Amino acid sequence: MAQNNKKAHLPRVAIACQGGGSHAAFGAGIMHRLLDDHGRKFHLSALSGTSGGAVNAVLTWSGLIQGGPAEAQGRLRGLWEDLAAREPTDVVRNWWGQMILSLPFTWEVSPYVWDLGAREEMTARLKRWANLEALPKDPARLNDPTLLVGATDILNGVSVAIRGDGETMTRQKQMAKPAPEPFDYNDVIASLAIPPLYKDVERRGTALWDGLFSVNPPIYALTTLTPKPEEIWVIQINPQRASDVPISMRDIVDRRNELGGNVSLNKELDMIETINGMLRNGHLSGDHHYTGITIRMVGIEEEDDALDLAYASKFNRRPDFLSRLFDLGRNRAPRFYEDGSLRDQFIRRLTRSARPARRKGSSARQKVPSS
Repeated sequence: MAQNNKKAHLPRVAIACQGGGSHAAFGAGIMHRLLDDHGRKFHLSALSGTSGGAVNAVLTWSGLIQGGPAEAQGRLRGLWEDLAAREPTDVVRNWWGQMILSLPFTWEVSPYVWDLGAREEMTARLKRWANLEALPKDPARLNDPTLLVGATDILNGVSVAIRGDGETMTRQKQMAKPAPEPFDYNDVIASLAIPPLYKDVERRGTALWDGLFSVNPPIYALTTLTPKPEEIWVIQINPQRASDVPISMRDIVDRRNELGGNVSLNKELDMIETINGMLRNGHLSGDHHYTGITIRMVGIEEEDDALDLAYASKFNRRPDFLSRLFDLGRNRAPRFYEDGSLRDQFIRRLTRSARPARRKGSSARQKVPSS
């Protein structure tokens, strides 16, 4: 009985996982380490994710439901090891792709003209490691923990959060609710379907693209759950700041994507922090709707200069690169237990490293003068 009382006082935590191509291996490492503490230091009540972050969230969610923390950890490590380019033809393809992506200019071909087969390859890996066919049908079990996968409704121009029980959530209340369909691999593919690698994914009466364009990752949807999470832990892949101005077209596109990928995240976090501040100052009364939620963040941006995170590396599947990101995530995970406000956490992250440079070797860049 005492043990049950102790568990009841564990903070109810939702973990939100940003996407970022191969860099999401960092998020997988964080999730792998945090699962050591699930049920001991916190209770994981919900997961959300977009793109590569959605993959990590789905592997964790399905593993917990079907076998527990150890099963989820095995799926996280297994998929990212499976993604690594080891076969000779795959090694050559990865090397060639890195060379092309490192050029100082970009070229894109519509996936409807030249399909690279990314959807089929990723679906096969998800089937191997997520094993969605074996999930229970009971909605209560599918929502323990709750899963929210972020995608973009191309036709209606809104974000969509797809739940593990097949229901969908959107902030556009005036829209007709998308047709219900059971959650499956297509929903995960939709969350990472970024053109020109992927075609759109037709689901629930509309067409979906990568959630990067609208919700990266779902945060607001987590605040609508019952019961609400007491804390939201954000694994941020896109850096908040850069140490210099990008000059090459590749670096410009990369930084543009990073900034765009953080727009929805920053807006939704600002909303929560505004409500938290109003509650602290007595401008709102805490009731069943308005309750304070603690936000904690751990990001990849404060890395030392030894790790090359240039634009091309988001598509780099070299085994040593993915393994290093995974291990870095495991090492960084305990930072979620640090105290302080969201502002304090940002300050700590931005001052831990004197020069949090992320792109190296691609081009010369203009330095930003210190303020």
